[in-house]
Amino acid sequence: MEKTSRTLNRQIVRTVTQAEDARVRDLEKRVFIVPHFHYDVAWLRTEEEYLKRVYKILGKVMEIMEKDKDFKYVVDQAFYLERMKKEKPELFRQVAERILEGRIEVVNAGYVMPDVNLISPLTIKKNYEIMNDFAKVEFNTKPQVAWMIDCFGHPGIMPKIARMANLKYYVFWRGMKEPDSAQEFFWTGTDGSTVLVHWMKNSYSLFGSRFNNLARAICNLEPTTDIALMPFGDDFYIPNEKLIQQVHKTKGARFALPSEFFTELEKYRTKLPTIRGEMLSDYSNFKGYYSSRISFKQLYRSAEKEVLNKEADEKEWKKLLYTTFHDLICGTGIDELYPNAERKLRKIITRKKAVRKGKSYAGKFLRRISFELRSEEGDLYHTIPSVKTPLSQNSVELRSRLEDSTLDLLVQTDFQYPRHVLRLVVNTGKRDGRLIHHLWRDTLAERKLNTMYPFNDFFEYKDQDGNGLRFYSDDCFDYEVKHTGHVYLTLVRSVQILSNGDAGPTIQCPKALELGKHRFKISLLPIGKNTFF
Repeated sequence: MEKTSRTLNRQIVRTVTQAEDARVRDLEKRVFIVPHFHYDVAWLRTEEEYLKRVYKILGKVMEIMEKDKDFKYVVDQAFYLERMKKEKPELFRQVAERILEGRIEVVNAGYVMPDVNLISPLTIKKNYEIMNDFAKVEFNTKPQVAWMIDCFGHPGIMPKIARMANLKYYVFWRGMKEPDSAQEFFWTGTDGSTVLVHWMKNSYSLFGSRFNNLARAICNLEPTTDIALMPFGDDFYIPNEKLIQQVHKTKGARFALPSEFFTELEKYRTKLPTIRGEMLSDYSNFKGYYSSRISFKQLYRSAEKEVLNKEADEKEWKKLLYTTFHDLICGTGIDELYPNAERKLRKIITRKKAVRKGKSYAGKFLRRISFELRSEEGDLYHTIPSVKTPLSQNSVELRSRLEDSTLDLLVQTDFQYPRHVLRLVVNTGKRDGRLIHHLWRDTLAERKLNTMYPFNDFFEYKDQDGNGLRFYSDDCFDYEVKHTGHVYLTLVRSVQILSNGDAGPTIQCPKALELGKHRFKISLLPIGKNTFF
């Protein structure tokens, strides 16, 4: 029996190897290998520790390029390039030379690679613009590619913002709307703007991390046409020279820049499908982060509003943009990162929040408002609400004011429920209605019921006749509308673990428990013919 199993295993391995070889032959002369490293401003280590790694990586890249004229590379964020210019001027000069030679491409992830769900579209646009300006001044180049490879989902406004920043191409991984799709397509956002996309279906670390065998990595590609893009790298990845030689020895594989791949892809425009809408699915994605570290998110939003409402200088913008880095604003970093980020935000804030006037409201609609407390079994990335828990008396205070048809709900809580999630619930009384989220200006997105979404700007829930409620809040960061017409807004989500293992290491983060006093304001405005208040 053992001998038979061994023979069968050898046959299986031989069959797999033959299939891989056939796959490689099928893709001959069409595999574009794009070396890169993914940069985190701060996540499991501090900013300074990660910058040391950046300099080591790019130093190694310079060594390789000196002896290998076919090797190419990508840089993506102005923050580390700016710091490198100041702290490692000779290395910066060498990188600049390679960019001018056309061997390194400046793609655009922004000043930092942000989360694009929780911040203003104007902030995303400014983030791109600062990178564009830096690339023009320092390297005399114009980025063409939006390089959003580790953002946790992409709202339907992103094609529009990318095009406004003169970025024709878009590269991403997480949140793919149609996970059975091939990897290249046109993405049309909710306003009709379109970008040409490469979707990194199997992550940005396919070759060099997930697979150290190029043939096996190629077998995991699903290109739409007969050309394929292969990412070669990972988080803070130092290029492996043995794997570089694999590329050189593989017929049909070559090192390339992202723009070279897209230029070739343009020849296949008529063969590419179009996908419309938002890229906010669960595919390799996270949603619990929407309300992780709610205190930091509220501080961020106060600073952002101030920057957007005045003529902020570049120093203020950069302080703000630093905190939009995805693992900071998402709340998914270690505790030690946040004091520095908070200091940056507090330097921006000079004004107190405006207090709306209005009459105290005690009408019947308040009977439709309740609070729900559940135990939370998730981590900073995932929310797993579990058993419903009774709220102790007076643990949550609700006051309300009415002015010009707008009802302000003012919630205060001294939250003392570790590893629980507290939500405000509004019963609209309208089953199976329509959920419309306002993304920016005249850009709207119709969203699904019974699904949690990031809360930025405002959303409306209404019946088929257009009657319903509009919800605003600068203090809440996710919502879910049930088919029953109940709207759930997360107030506090208390967790203690960075990750249970699928998104990062199991690190204790006691400050993410968010115990203590919190305040929230949620504004409700009737729309249509209904008068709720």
